[in-house]
Amino acid sequence: MTEVTLQSAPSLDTLIEKSQELCNLFAEVKALANSMDKDIEFNCDYGANEVNISEWNSSACYGEDEITTVSAESVWHSSNC
Repeated sequence: MTEVTLQSAPSLDTLIEKSQELCNLFAEVKALANSMDKDIEFNCDYGANEVNISEWNSSACYGEDEITTVSAESVWHSSNC
């Protein structure tokens, strides 16, 4: 994860710029997931800051979700099998 060091108080322009960059990155990641026939969910509630990638049709238990949870610190693979 990239750490931002600010020399002075951030400006609204900086917040807007970073927000636009984030929106573009979300769109890029979502398009990549769609191209791989995977569902993707961004979970940024309550400090979670995770991305859940799921694919129901490649699981060892066909028809059950196989979920990969990605955060800045870890990757977790789980299955409902």
